[in-house]
Amino acid sequence: PTPSVTMTQNFYTQDLVLLPFDDAVGSSNFTDRAGNTWTATGNAVMSSAQSVFGGISGYFPGSSYISTPGTNGVMSLVSGDFTIECWIYPTSSSSTYIIDKDGRAGNAYAQYRITMEGGVLSAVVAAAGASSENTMTGSTSIVLNTWSHIAFTRSGNTLYLFLNGNLEKSITQTITMADSGRPLYVGWESGQSTYFIGYIDELRIVKGTALYTSPFIPPQSAFPLPSPTPTNVTSKSSAASS
Repeated sequence: PTPSVTMTQNFYTQDLVLLPFDDAVGSSNFTDRAGNTWTATGNAVMSSAQSVFGGISGYFPGSSYISTPGTNGVMSLVSGDFTIECWIYPTSSSSTYIIDKDGRAGNAYAQYRITMEGGVLSAVVAAAGASSENTMTGSTSIVLNTWSHIAFTRSGNTLYLFLNGNLEKSITQTITMADSGRPLYVGWESGQSTYFIGYIDELRIVKGTALYTSPFIPPQSAFPLPSPTPTNVTSKSSAASS
């Protein structure tokens, strides 16, 4: 269906993550306007080769990702409504993990996760450990070397998955989520050998609000930034860790 609702861009005080990817070209700093500190691993950097807004985006060339601590429930979406959204520009059909919280290969399911699976969008919420999960998988192929807007939301106990404003899937959440306190990753899941390959722009996680529950027109401008802008220090790691 054709998206019918245009979203007005607002800054939400419940923003857990607000990554505009607008640091200096070539920098491994990823300034989060919500105040989180991110560590870049591998060759994740800012690039002007592709962008949706502002002329810069985050580039993930493979074997690269960014992460922020998930201790003390900071990044938990166990309860309440939420929105996870960003723009992606995959350059490889082997692209997989876009966003992952708490997942660890062979050890634990992700509390929440968005991936590319077989060229389509997939989203997961899971219980503690490796007990059970609710999965949504879209049906529309994600076009390589093209910007696509993705969104994963929860309103009440209903989960929604959107691609370019179109509703790909909606299901009822039946599992009880738990927070394992592990990091939030962009571009990877801990212990995996596959990564997201390409560019990411305008990533936001909102806790407490489901911005999208029906088809919509994706954002037409960059996210508004809080004032004053929080400051942080982003560290750089050269090798993947668990």
